[in-house]
Amino acid sequence: MAEQHPDHQIEKDRLDYTKSFINEFLEAAEQKQRASKENIHEAFVNLDHLDSSLSYINILVNARFFETSASDLAHLKKVVKKPYFGRIDFQNEESGQEESYYIGKVSLFTKDTHESVIIDWRSPIASLYYDGRLGESSYEAEAGTIDGSLNLKRQYVIEDGVLEEIRDIDVTTRDELLQVSLSGSADHRLNEIVSTIQAEQNEVVRADLSKPIVVQGVAGSGKTTIALHRLSMFIYTYSEQVDPKNIMILAPNDLFIDYISEALPELGVDDIRQTTFTEYVRQAIGRKVKVQDSDEKLLTLLEDGQEDNDFIAWASGYKGSLDFKEEVDAYIRDFEHSFRVVEDLKIEGFTVFKGKKVERLFFEEYAYLPYYERVKKVKSVLKTDFKKKKKEMEKRVEDKFEASFDRLYYSMTNTEERRPKVVKLHEERDRKLDSIKQTTGKVVDEYMKDIAVWKVVDHYKDFMEKLGERDDASLQQMSLTSLKKLKSNNFELEDLAPLLYLKKRMYGMKDENRFQKVVIDEAQDYSPFQLYALKEATGTDLFTILGDLSQGIHSYRGLHDWDTVMEHIFPKAIYRTLKKSYRTTVEIMETANNLLTERMPHLDTAEPVVRHGQNPDFIKVDKTRKETALAETVERAWKRGALSVSIITKTMKDATSLFKKWESENVQLLTKDEKLEHGKVAILPSYLAKGLEFDAVILVNGKETYQNTELDIKLLYVAMTRALHQLYFVGETTQEFLYPEGL
Repeated sequence: MAEQHPDHQIEKDRLDYTKSFINEFLEAAEQKQRASKENIHEAFVNLDHLDSSLSYINILVNARFFETSASDLAHLKKVVKKPYFGRIDFQNEESGQEESYYIGKVSLFTKDTHESVIIDWRSPIASLYYDGRLGESSYEAEAGTIDGSLNLKRQYVIEDGVLEEIRDIDVTTRDELLQVSLSGSADHRLNEIVSTIQAEQNEVVRADLSKPIVVQGVAGSGKTTIALHRLSMFIYTYSEQVDPKNIMILAPNDLFIDYISEALPELGVDDIRQTTFTEYVRQAIGRKVKVQDSDEKLLTLLEDGQEDNDFIAWASGYKGSLDFKEEVDAYIRDFEHSFRVVEDLKIEGFTVFKGKKVERLFFEEYAYLPYYERVKKVKSVLKTDFKKKKKEMEKRVEDKFEASFDRLYYSMTNTEERRPKVVKLHEERDRKLDSIKQTTGKVVDEYMKDIAVWKVVDHYKDFMEKLGERDDASLQQMSLTSLKKLKSNNFELEDLAPLLYLKKRMYGMKDENRFQKVVIDEAQDYSPFQLYALKEATGTDLFTILGDLSQGIHSYRGLHDWDTVMEHIFPKAIYRTLKKSYRTTVEIMETANNLLTERMPHLDTAEPVVRHGQNPDFIKVDKTRKETALAETVERAWKRGALSVSIITKTMKDATSLFKKWESENVQLLTKDEKLEHGKVAILPSYLAKGLEFDAVILVNGKETYQNTELDIKLLYVAMTRALHQLYFVGETTQEFLYPEGL
């Protein structure tokens, strides 16, 4: 209890002062907001009476301030109930002065003295709160390294403006506040993480923001929350240069986007574009192509015959490789070299420009432009040249006929004989001049009419056809299979990277599809070609890439290691690992780790920290009692304090079958297009559970059971590590869950 702390009264007074300060600030901001509103109204009234341009400018200025003020107000109203969560006392070595800093989600300073009331968690000195040790310490600021002594590190629990807990932290103290946070439910876990960022997480959040970063993080290490905090830090640090609208988060599906959406406004990053890779490519290429659900292929690999599976896995992996990118590059080079303008452009006997000059413009002067942008540029240059040369050609015609008239006058003295020849010369001159004057820039279009403009999809089909002409049985089969789908406008996920790459290389990208910063979560399921194409298309290498190879359920087309990414795609990237798992209890994590240790020892296992709980339960039942046992297990989970419960099957077919048998309003069949409904039991397949978490997880098999394959082991590992507090296995034997000797 806060009252038991010796500094309780001091801290209570400080909290009262802070709340009073914020309320005064709010009142002043609301007054400014009202004034802006009145100014906008007055400007509208005066539009007809005063200088309309001045009134319009007045409206814009006040509207901008009104919008900013409203945004600040909304944020401050949230903050007043929980203004800060930590405090550090730091004595600067140079000045010898000790100051107390209260750390929250915003920065507030007194107007007169500019003393800090609250400092933003993203400020340089706040890093001492997360990873500073008591005693000699330092932090990095714009001016350089600041040395000194960290004399106090204190944490608070403040709810609805009431000081409930005060804890002093030293190097030997276990972070009790983290334990409290982790023991909570899964309902709002992404909202309350600023106060409990751990040292290894903070290092990733604050790692050089001017470089790309690749993070290998075990299940429950906080990868998603770290990504959002790093984004928040990026916007805070580069606020003058970065517009949040020029930042993109690529999520695995819409369900995941919904899951993180509540955390974004809390961190001040709510204007960021959130989408999936598929939707981004659709918008970039300007075509709503039909894309096969990637989970369908996963289901095929889980259920179909081994011979077909081997080819499907190979084709998917090859399309996602950088070797396949090289094939696309070769196709683009060949297509570019088909650009040929053999003839010179002539008008009325005059050479406007030579074919060799056109080729030089295309292959040398503007070689840096995408193919079709180059064609446009060459046409534009030729049209500009043509406009300049029209005057020159007209003068040359005039001069030529003037000379002809002179020769005629000198050579023919008889006026009657000369007259018809003069008339004929005049007519010929006028015809040529009219011909030149009437010739427009369209002559350039006509001259280059054989250079056809293809659609990006047609380029990809052409590429696939040419690939099928190779003397290679695998390539021929892949080409045949792909073209059959492409001609019906059906694309696989693996087709999107080459499509996006072709769009960038052949056409260029519109501004709305270019970004300053990109975040990719669950990146282990991306292929090298996807990542390369994204870097090219977005126009930046400032990527934050987070994933866990142990959860790579799409490794047949994704990544097997991070080496390719670091060496060939983002060579300037920082690489970090997160080995500590904060999500689940020690007991649950150790059970999941045992699976990897026994079945896939080459993969990293998580180091569970802080929190102990009950051991995972295996509930032995026969097939006839499975539904009853599940209902009883759900009830047990509720009684043990779970606020969110999920039942995870291996496949969607089994999840759907179970859902139909359940027949209850309190149960939801979770698909990737649906939002998670709080208070309902979620039934979902293992491959949709990635990135989600629940207080209690119940694993059950239907017709499909887990086999000793890389894919099945990873699916089971993903399912197990979704549990925060309780994990149950319901089945006939533990062998169904790859534990032959029991859990």
